[in-house]
Amino acid sequence: MKLTRPVIALAGLLTVALAASVISTASAVDPVSAHLQRPLAGVDSGTFPGSEVPLGDRDDRGPRKAPLPGAVAAVAGFGGGVSVSWNQYGTPRTLTRPGGWLATGLAGSPVDVARSFLTSRSALLGLTAAEVSGLELVYDVPLQGNPARVVLLRQRAGDLPFAEDGLISVGVRGGSVASLTSSAVGSLRLNTTTPVLGAVPAVLAAAKDAGITTLGPGDLTLGALDAAGFQLVNAAGLAQPQRARLRALPTTASGLRLAWEVDVLDVAGGRALAAISFVDAVTGKVLLRRDAVDTAAAGTRSSAGMRSVALPTGQALPTVPSGGTLSGTYSATTCSARLPLTVPPGTQSITVAIGAVNTANDITFTVRRNGTSILDQDLLTSPEAGQATVQPPALATDAFTVEVCPFQNTGTAPFDFVGNYVTSDAAAGPGALPPLPNLPGNELQGPPTWRAFGSNPMLARAGTASPDNREKVCGAVRGATVAKDLSACDVFTFFDASPLPYDVDATTGLPTFATLGNNAQTSNAQASTSLTPGPPAVPFGSPTRDYAPPFTDVWNTSRCDPVQTLGGADVDASIVNLFVGHNLTHDFTYRLGLTEPTGALQVNNFGKGGAEGDPEVGNAQNAAATNPTFTATNPVTTPTSGLGLTGRNNANQITLQDGVAGITNQYLFEPVVGFAAPCVDGGLDATIFVHEYVHAVTNRLVAGPDAGLSGEQAGAMGESWSDLVSVEYLQAFDLAGERGEDPFSVGAYSTGDPEVGIRDYNLRPDKNPLNYSSYGFDTTGPEVHADGEIWNATQMTIREALVEAYRSRFDPEDSALQEACALGRNAAGAPASTFDGCPGNRRWVTYLFDAMLLQANASPTMVDMKDAMLAADMLRTNGVDQRTIADAYASRGLGAGSEAVDAADTDPTPSFASPTAARNAQVTFALVDDVTGKPVAGSVYVGNFQARATPVATTLGGDNPDATVPLIAGAYDLLVQAPGYGLQRFPATFAAGTSPTQTLRLLPNVASASQGATVSGDGIALVNVIDDDEATLGGFDGAGAGTPVAGRSLTVDLAGGLTRISSVAVSALHRPADPEVEGDFAGGRLLGVRAFDLEASSDGGRTFTTVYRSPEGFFPADKPRAVAPDLNLRTVTLPAPVVADTLRMVVRTNTCTGATDFAGVEKAAAAEVLAPTDCRQTPNAQQVTITELQAFGAVTVAAPAVVPVAAGRVSLPATGAEIALAVFGVLLIGIAIVVARRMRS
Repeated sequence: MKLTRPVIALAGLLTVALAASVISTASAVDPVSAHLQRPLAGVDSGTFPGSEVPLGDRDDRGPRKAPLPGAVAAVAGFGGGVSVSWNQYGTPRTLTRPGGWLATGLAGSPVDVARSFLTSRSALLGLTAAEVSGLELVYDVPLQGNPARVVLLRQRAGDLPFAEDGLISVGVRGGSVASLTSSAVGSLRLNTTTPVLGAVPAVLAAAKDAGITTLGPGDLTLGALDAAGFQLVNAAGLAQPQRARLRALPTTASGLRLAWEVDVLDVAGGRALAAISFVDAVTGKVLLRRDAVDTAAAGTRSSAGMRSVALPTGQALPTVPSGGTLSGTYSATTCSARLPLTVPPGTQSITVAIGAVNTANDITFTVRRNGTSILDQDLLTSPEAGQATVQPPALATDAFTVEVCPFQNTGTAPFDFVGNYVTSDAAAGPGALPPLPNLPGNELQGPPTWRAFGSNPMLARAGTASPDNREKVCGAVRGATVAKDLSACDVFTFFDASPLPYDVDATTGLPTFATLGNNAQTSNAQASTSLTPGPPAVPFGSPTRDYAPPFTDVWNTSRCDPVQTLGGADVDASIVNLFVGHNLTHDFTYRLGLTEPTGALQVNNFGKGGAEGDPEVGNAQNAAATNPTFTATNPVTTPTSGLGLTGRNNANQITLQDGVAGITNQYLFEPVVGFAAPCVDGGLDATIFVHEYVHAVTNRLVAGPDAGLSGEQAGAMGESWSDLVSVEYLQAFDLAGERGEDPFSVGAYSTGDPEVGIRDYNLRPDKNPLNYSSYGFDTTGPEVHADGEIWNATQMTIREALVEAYRSRFDPEDSALQEACALGRNAAGAPASTFDGCPGNRRWVTYLFDAMLLQANASPTMVDMKDAMLAADMLRTNGVDQRTIADAYASRGLGAGSEAVDAADTDPTPSFASPTAARNAQVTFALVDDVTGKPVAGSVYVGNFQARATPVATTLGGDNPDATVPLIAGAYDLLVQAPGYGLQRFPATFAAGTSPTQTLRLLPNVASASQGATVSGDGIALVNVIDDDEATLGGFDGAGAGTPVAGRSLTVDLAGGLTRISSVAVSALHRPADPEVEGDFAGGRLLGVRAFDLEASSDGGRTFTTVYRSPEGFFPADKPRAVAPDLNLRTVTLPAPVVADTLRMVVRTNTCTGATDFAGVEKAAAAEVLAPTDCRQTPNAQQVTITELQAFGAVTVAAPAVVPVAAGRVSLPATGAEIALAVFGVLLIGIAIVVARRMRS
């Protein structure tokens, strides 16, 4: 059922602060789209096509500083073996000693140890000892389940904390220090304490910088202060209030500046704008802007996933305040008897909830102390709930009663009521742990139950409904004695990470009877035109607390019929699924480190620290019914594909400061041109909504709970962490792969690709070849979603290594053990160390979270996070897993010599060297011409990509990487690129402790311009097709004339005589567009050649014979979209060697015209009108790109003197005599080649 007014009134028991900051966030004016419309990302982006092009970060605080001399000297004082990187202020970004400690023998509490360490080395931070002693303690928290601690300190300017930077984290265990990370800025004096600008002009400046151009001073009005210290500012035309608070912002160009920290929020329909900006409080200049939107893009056996481990017999339940149950009768005109309440002496509050059995009846109740009313409760609804203050505290002689009455003498039989009450010696209101009336033995129409999918529905098949195989999730301890029958429960929740059932108002301790609770607030956003649902918020409600709306899969079976969107499309099932998923993800990540002090998303923190009032606001099916046609295209990433709707094919997360609610928008999916998604709901796909929630987790954990991740490498790791945790969550609870998807895929349900989902590669380490040298590999160029897959490959390699290291003791296939470990318990169900007795994957994910908690800099590199993970192992185990972790990193290019300048570095230095030298091979690469035996100048890459990648070795000389390089022992896939030799792949295996010379023999690329070949045709930049470089391309653009791609051709004169060709290589990998070049022809996912014919001529191009006809899917780009691994270089051996002096490549299809997945799908007629799906009806069908055409062989005889055939001329078939002569010539050439090779050998 949807909540009507009465149930919303009960939900209003949520805290006033929450109501101000989350549920009722729309301003009084009607929302009007006021910000500059950014184009959709499109199919060529690295994320879902329905997302907007990111606003992006901007930093005008000044240039990087060189490392401070004092800091350099202090690092030298540690001696050898330390690893250090430097931040923009010249102080250490990360400082560790892999396999060892930075300091030992210190005394005192963890905070004392941290301060002592820093005080004696204050030059590291550019501070004095006195300034170190004055650092503010942000938190001192344990690594979960371990005595090691993380101490986070912050610089201040008087009463003002530093913003964005000025954080110092120290990893401490006992008297030892394992790590120092920081954004410390040295000694700075604040320019002023008096702002020239107020909050209103600061908001105006930040809004304009974020693209909101319509606001004037008269459009803004000041609101209240929120719990996080922000001044709320209501903005006419914007859907949410803006926020501003004063902070001290460090810069490298102008010192420490008084600045307004401003949150700019605005969304229309499916579009999201959220930015954290810092406005100079004197000049009004926007010094820094951070984009705060992360976009993502059997049988009858009940799943063991998410089920709790049974508590051992006799284990105590959480402490419950005393109380009791109530029942009685009233009539239409008379009240009930005054029922006695048992109230212990010292009680300061009584919470009462009473419901009429006939829920249509409206009741009231009165609580009396010695006959005097202390609570008259009337919320215009049944059930009624309220909290009475008992002051002075109750005495043993007091008599308390409750009386139930009909409202205005109305109602119909039956007139029975039931309820409960709890007493507490805590005062009424938020703060200490509230009453728990819902725990076993003391429930109000409880415990709650929900129906939710463990991972996702069965993968959709068009027109066929996926079965309703949701699990029953129960908010109770297994085995509890309760009124409800819980025998059908598949999942039981614990009360460690969430002290209350998920649907309870933490202020009153009473149920909301809705998808509203302490951790999550989830609503129907189909008709939303704002970032949050806005009034009227429409959560799903149940007066019995059984949240089980039907699921019919109608969005799929109706084939995306837009008629289904307003109130249909199983939106209620989606709301409940998202609500349960957010709560379970909260608990999963809470046990790994996102607790109250570190930024947990909660209404009430129960007195445990951190800022409150910030649950996860979940918007189900956002803008599904209000999605306007999006007419703007993206000239950079999608120059020819206008995508249709904003409320589709997307998912995002907005993460602001601790105390400001996190917001996620989930969307419906449907096919559009170039993105062949099924008709499904992303809110039912756990890998999607967990991915988005984890963005909030990682933004809160790294660099404290206020500064979010920034910089390309940090953003890439953020995307990866979300992928990794979503997959690990499902793996841990035995949920992965149960609905037709690969268990290591991300977004399989939402995209319809069961193997890979939305990524380039499946997360299995043996299916992902990427490494740190591959940075920028994708067709997008450096991009956080794409390059996050490098971190995916790296982390999953570490995960696998730890699993294997502990397999003999802790079986990773033991699902009960995995589940127990994910719940922070041992196999018997008792609380245990985070990974004590657990399979290696639990160690890995624990180290993963520890590393984030240890990192105080919001812009870490992958190298920084490697060092932080190694430090986490030192803190937890004294380095037991150092070698396993370090060698796994080395195998993915993050070895002992890996480096990056900062998080913006997209050309980092890879290293495949283990820090244990004996485990390496010292390899010298020699590149030689396979025909002549002469040395070749070229580059050696590890992996599958050359474009934008970094070679591990070269024979180029100069400042290029050397030909000799240390490589950890193992098998490698090598790729060699050299002018005149194209790109050639070689497998290699190296043994530890050896120093081999690896000779790689290269066949000449006779179709290379470097060998003298030339290319002709009526295309664009065709010379790029023969330049031996996968980073460039050429092609044909017939969009203006409507010329189809079929039949477009290019001709390569091999220039040098007849050549014997044994193999060819072709690439369709497009490149990122250059935004500085107007009309840059960069290609796109839909434009790459898919199928082609290769013709050869031995008479100077007068006649051609087809020598190779590619399969229709030579480049197998299929749904949901073409990805880099489908498009990069492919080499084929010809059926028989060919002797030719000219080659011609004739295009048959591109991805758009040749891939059936993009040739239109069956969709409801109304949906097809709004967003057509047939790519062949777009300009993409007239454009095709070819990245490389390479032919490998050797010149054999001089070329005949012939006149080349004019481009485009139809060649005549060869005569019988010409064919006979050609065959005879081929035989003679073959004999000559054999004789020549034997003479060389």
